[in-house]
Amino acid sequence: MPLRQLREELDVHWFELFYDLILIAAIAVTNDSFLDHPSGSTALVAVVGFVGVYWVWLLTTLSRNIAPRTTLLWRLLILVQMIALTIVALAFKSEESIRWSTGLYAYAVALLVVALLIWQGSRATDDRRLLMLSALLGLSAAICIVGAALQAEKGEGWFVLALIVSISSAVVISILRGGKVAYQRDHLRERLGLFVLIVVGEGIAQLVHALFGLEKIPNLGVFGFTFVVVFIVCWLYFDSTIPENFGQTVRWPLLFVSHLAMAIGLIGVLDTLALFAVRQESVLNEVGLSIFAASMGLVLIALAGLAAVSRNAWPGISTVDLIGGIVLIVAAVMVIPPLQPRVYAVMLAVAALLGVVVAANVAYSRNSQADAAVAQSAT
Repeated sequence: MPLRQLREELDVHWFELFYDLILIAAIAVTNDSFLDHPSGSTALVAVVGFVGVYWVWLLTTLSRNIAPRTTLLWRLLILVQMIALTIVALAFKSEESIRWSTGLYAYAVALLVVALLIWQGSRATDDRRLLMLSALLGLSAAICIVGAALQAEKGEGWFVLALIVSISSAVVISILRGGKVAYQRDHLRERLGLFVLIVVGEGIAQLVHALFGLEKIPNLGVFGFTFVVVFIVCWLYFDSTIPENFGQTVRWPLLFVSHLAMAIGLIGVLDTLALFAVRQESVLNEVGLSIFAASMGLVLIALAGLAAVSRNAWPGISTVDLIGGIVLIVAAVMVIPPLQPRVYAVMLAVAALLGVVVAANVAYSRNSQADAAVAQSAT
């Protein structure tokens, strides 16, 4: 579906920002299991929970973008969804969590709210694809209800199944011809930018929470390095990757998947750095270092995809970002486990790679500005 700017720009409503506050709380709860017991399995559980929350948030954002509404009914539906997402997030806590059946019922409610919003969008745009998506989201909600009714002990399986059905349905429907949806570009750009800031803010909050009550910061170098990484990623994202002249035609699946990958990577980076800042390195062993390196690699790969989306082409800087991301992921899988390096050695290696990426981005930006100036003078 092409992304086109409409005549009247859609402003971000205050209720959407209120909705984002609940998103922050849900994200913080879904990765508590990893922070309490860092391991590969708890990291996977945290990712699953986050993807589920992100998917509902994204569909809700798109539903308003397609068919803007601020009615009382719309606000009540979003409020119900907020409560449901909070309950879903609580189901992912590793200790003293609510029953999975309750979490599955709550996710079914969240999906049904989205289905209703998408159905309203189909009426406003006369797009049959949205009607199909609404029905399939209802099917995903039914899967959650069945899993909850069976009192499944391992509710994650039913949750993942419902998530796969809903996401795959949206992907298949999006490639069908005959769509009449025209997204409002600036609204989406602002909402996705706020989403990135939400993830960053949640990660910094986890760091502050981990240090709360301590007489001193155990690992001051890690603490400072965290803010350097956040600054670099935000700078590359807002100034270099998603500029103001966001393209009129956008590969929207790559746009949304890249934001999801960036968010997962940022959460992994910030959570592991928070743990390294307060715990002894021996407690986390190579698992934490591998997750940190792989997460940083995922962020760079996401930046490569976003740079390609915003320019409607594959620029040279995307290749640099992609190679840097692949190097970090390979190191996380093949180098870190057998060598078990010190945390500061890994941080220095990541810092050096980030330095190369930043230098390449600066050089590319200067060359682009010079080319634009030459083209303008020629005309």
